[in-house]
Amino acid sequence: ANAPEPIAISVQSRHDASTDATVNLYSNLRAAELDLDFASDVARVQEENALEAITVGESLSVKIYVTSTSIAVGSLTVDVYFDADLLVFADVAAGADDDVWSDAVAGEVRSDTPTAVRLGGVATAGAMGARWHFATVSFVSTGEAGLAAFRGVIVEMTDPAAADVVLPGTPVVAGHLVAVAIGGGSDSKPARRRRAENDRVPLHALYIRTPRCAVPPLGDVNRDCAFSTKDVLLTAQYTLVSDNATATAALLLRYPELYQPPDATAPVGMDADFNGRVDTRDTTVLLYVLFGGLRFIRPPVLSIGAATAGGSCAAAVTVRVEQSASDGRFAIDPARANHTQVFLLFTGTREAIEALAQQQWMTPFYPSAAAAGATRGVAIATTVPETAGAYTARFTLRRGADVAFGVSVVHVIRPGVLGGWVVPFNGRYLSSGPPFPVANRTENADGTLALSLPVAQHAEMVPFAYDVPFAPFRTFTGSACVPAPPPPDTFRVWSTGQRCDKGVAEQRAPMFSLGGGGHTRAMCEEACLQQRADACTMFVLSVSGYCHMFRDCTHTVSTTQHVTYMRVAAPIATAVSSTVSTVTTATDTVTTATDT
Repeated sequence: ANAPEPIAISVQSRHDASTDATVNLYSNLRAAELDLDFASDVARVQEENALEAITVGESLSVKIYVTSTSIAVGSLTVDVYFDADLLVFADVAAGADDDVWSDAVAGEVRSDTPTAVRLGGVATAGAMGARWHFATVSFVSTGEAGLAAFRGVIVEMTDPAAADVVLPGTPVVAGHLVAVAIGGGSDSKPARRRRAENDRVPLHALYIRTPRCAVPPLGDVNRDCAFSTKDVLLTAQYTLVSDNATATAALLLRYPELYQPPDATAPVGMDADFNGRVDTRDTTVLLYVLFGGLRFIRPPVLSIGAATAGGSCAAAVTVRVEQSASDGRFAIDPARANHTQVFLLFTGTREAIEALAQQQWMTPFYPSAAAAGATRGVAIATTVPETAGAYTARFTLRRGADVAFGVSVVHVIRPGVLGGWVVPFNGRYLSSGPPFPVANRTENADGTLALSLPVAQHAEMVPFAYDVPFAPFRTFTGSACVPAPPPPDTFRVWSTGQRCDKGVAEQRAPMFSLGGGGHTRAMCEEACLQQRADACTMFVLSVSGYCHMFRDCTHTVSTTQHVTYMRVAAPIATAVSSTVSTVTTATDTVTTATDT
């Protein structure tokens, strides 16, 4: 086993008791092939206590070294378990001790396990060698002395072709229970280390996935019903050859798990920023969403209500936000709402923006150099209910006012415990249109966009500056406040582990089943929408396409083969959208706006 202090080994002659010798040695396991070491530096991996002691209140750097002398590592995800009573997670950085791993590494404390940091990265060329530096995980002492032990789990390790090289959930052996003495506390908490040793149980079952799902999560590029570094790696491999038709065709043939529809320009799931093109930016977005440093931001949707007698109408712009579906709390908190805030950037003519009489514009309108008379305004989008992952800003529109404005999205996150709120990458991943602005829809031409964004109930201001032109994420055009039929309700995932009990007849909808299998989510949604809102509030779709509808879901049963969906009313009770068109800047086409 590993030990933070030397072990005295004494030898005495059996024939002469006066002949003896004592030597002090460290107990420090050597990593086998495809195993990990935790140490302060590479010299300490084998020569002495792996982690150098720190004083109370001091920072600690735990470096992760990988041994892979016969197989190149293309992607790696690791859970590092730490003592949260003695340490607070601070940051993750890519290894810099050598040049073996030269790509980004990201990480964050798991929302469902506050004593574990999940980190990972991908390398298209692969990494090989003995004890090469993969990443550095930084912690800060909580101010308490003691002995803090670490253990690790290899969540996923693949070769450059995204094939597993170890079983998911393999415990780290060489780095197991490597400990750091804090404030001279090498023996002040012996029970803590014994408990950690007893915690070592087979973990494989916790990490092995069952590849069956009715709806693949965002980012699931290889369609294995999970979002992982495999998806990031395959996207990176695709972007390396996407400008070469022959090489792209060969890659798609080599990876049949990638699906590219005949009318699509890239495999499904790779356009992580929803701007209509797949490039290296998408690889970065996937990596940092996976490890908590970004969020998926779906395109905005505009809903406009029928005109009132006073000559105005209600309106709402909604964006749906998701963290990684691999997060343990995703099903109940898809946006990680307590760590995510969303701001909508409106651009357009002064008349159009002023027609949006938002009750609490975050900033006053100010001119843009993009075009004469152009104006910008920023609104805070709130999420209610929290579990829906939908962020909405509401407005009042003047009757008869023309709608002609663009909407882009800035999201702010709070990573870790020590860090404050930040705009990820200082806005380099602003949710906007394609990187090459469409004619007549260029914003921020002078590169002067600068904002202070209020977060945490306005207790903190986060600076944001953007110095390059962009096209709006979505552009809306049409006439407002024209009565029209309301848009249909939408549906969101209610549960992937529970389904409504079809054996309870009184909770079935009047039209209970579509009959047989092979049905899609869209078919099931349409059938539910044909019934009154109180008659069909939920539907259950099995992996084989059986669709069952329910008026309520009071009685449930456990399942691994179904997804249960809940009917959600449109953001505005009398919303209409048939008179407003959405200009999708990524493809420069016009489609009718709906709330998706």
